[in-house]
Amino acid sequence: ASIRNDSGRLPFFDVAASYALFRLIAGPAAATLAKAKAIVVDPSGPLENLPAGVLVTSLDSVKRYAATRVSRPNDYSAVAFLGAAAELSNALSPRSFLITRKLPASTAPQPFIGFGENAPARLSQVPASARVSFGTGCDIGYAELAEVMNANKPVSAHELTVAATALGYPGAPEVTRGDFSDVAMMRASASGAYRQFQILHFATHGVPETQAGQCTRIPPSLVTTLAPPGAAGSAQSDGLLSLPEVAALDLDANLVVLSACETASGVSGVGGRLAGQDESAATLDGLVRAFITANARAVIATYWQVPASPQTEAMIGEFYRAGRTATIGAALRDAQRGVIAQPAISHPYFWGAYFLVGDGSKSMLSGTAPPAQTAP
Repeated sequence: ASIRNDSGRLPFFDVAASYALFRLIAGPAAATLAKAKAIVVDPSGPLENLPAGVLVTSLDSVKRYAATRVSRPNDYSAVAFLGAAAELSNALSPRSFLITRKLPASTAPQPFIGFGENAPARLSQVPASARVSFGTGCDIGYAELAEVMNANKPVSAHELTVAATALGYPGAPEVTRGDFSDVAMMRASASGAYRQFQILHFATHGVPETQAGQCTRIPPSLVTTLAPPGAAGSAQSDGLLSLPEVAALDLDANLVVLSACETASGVSGVGGRLAGQDESAATLDGLVRAFITANARAVIATYWQVPASPQTEAMIGEFYRAGRTATIGAALRDAQRGVIAQPAISHPYFWGAYFLVGDGSKSMLSGTAPPAQTAP
């Protein structure tokens, strides 16, 4: 069942194949899972790259879609997706899930901080010989890196405003443009600044583990602001908040949201050890595990690049509105259910990328009631 491709058009999502896969995975427990309120998934092998929420649980809905496929090929609003029915969460391992479940809620005094909209890399008045070091035995020409960074349009900080307002805290802090760099973030973290927030939301692109030219592999990273070369010896931002840097953050967060692309991408054994991780397996060992290491109780990430669109912002808004009172798992289910209910954007491409790692039965806010006047 195809969810995305590189054609620029929505591919056909094979509802019947998705139902067959659900029956194959669930086996004799299919009826029980189809009615379950909450499900914890511990994926392995090829299933590590498949969002469980896109599995189809009802043969009747397969038949309904088949009856309307010719006239409405991209209308999946009547399909019985698992993500619309159950509160889903992923476990890095059974042991890590049990540890996360026992953790107390964050005691941070403030509810929300957002990060995003990195500033374009400056190309003028920069020496042609300038280079950027990633601290892993790898350096690259500044101009080359700047052109690559500028080819990706930053995610608008408006998403941060939408999220904070929906949660009930308009005017919550936002770190953007030049302030949103790896160097600035590590300094702020060292001062204890980020231990003050229960929720951290990143609206930026994610990049998987990559080899740049002759460099050793650059670990999975979040895109930040690339700083031009400064005085000799001064710290410079390489434009990437890398996996080792994420793991070194000092957090006290109930939830980290990575509204970005491919933030679930994996990391090699070497990259994992650089981040202080004892285990380094496949897909979920990317930025997700690094944020768990940094003391985030739960992380919401994406399997692929989600469209920067009003529809995405609407889903983010619904997630945080539900999260005022609902659990994290229920809030994500409700947000995805709301997108599925709209025929024009019901294709799994628009909603299926988001997944939760951690205990979905917990709240994103630690007993903090949002101001009553902001309720919808």
